[in-house]
Amino acid sequence: MEPPEAAAPNASTRTGPPGFGALSLPGRLTVAFAAVVIVLAGVWHMGNIFFYVAPTNTVSDEYGDTIRDYISPEFSRNWKLFAPNPPRSNIHVEARAEFRRDDGTLDTTPWLDMTQQDMDDIEHNLLPSTTSQAQLRRVWTLYTDTHDDEGHAMTENGLLLESYLHRMALLRLGGEGGDIDIADIERVQVRAVTRSIQPPGWTGETVSTLPSYRELDWWTVRPSDYPDDVRDDMSDQEAS
Repeated sequence: MEPPEAAAPNASTRTGPPGFGALSLPGRLTVAFAAVVIVLAGVWHMGNIFFYVAPTNTVSDEYGDTIRDYISPEFSRNWKLFAPNPPRSNIHVEARAEFRRDDGTLDTTPWLDMTQQDMDDIEHNLLPSTTSQAQLRRVWTLYTDTHDDEGHAMTENGLLLESYLHRMALLRLGGEGGDIDIADIERVQVRAVTRSIQPPGWTGETVSTLPSYRELDWWTVRPSDYPDDVRDDMSDQEAS
């Protein structure tokens, strides 16, 4: 008696996921397009990293700003995530303004704690802005890195940071809801108040928590330092 012939396999009896050839034409085109996009994105990413770390060359000279913006869009590249250095002091950046009253006399505002303003914006906020979290702190850190103890800029970038810091203080002091009009501000002064953080009790260490101050010189506000709308209003008033 002869054994029955085995049935030929067909598509209905095959198991396992279908291959690329089993896809319809639109499906193949979609997969091919996605593969091309992934490859191009990988080439773009690796190329930017290569030219970012490579010595100065023609490509980095021509497209340096684009490469740096891609590599460091929000955060600087460092090892603090893996080797954190907890701060040993709290630094609050404050500002005050010298302004002219309606009767023509000069007066000075109290110190405005700009750092505390940012802390108030962050507290109980599930999605605090990057500006509130890092802008003022970062600018002050860069300022101290580019200036000596006498407040003199050591680099050309230091002059830009100096202007940036003072303009930030100007906008905070004359912002919406402020007690004075920004157009009345003639000079601005910034200072940093540093208080050491008390070490944990188990260390046996004690430090003074009295504040120390670093006051910068008064900075004269120029017409170009005001926002565009304020300059336009001032021009209209002078013209009338």
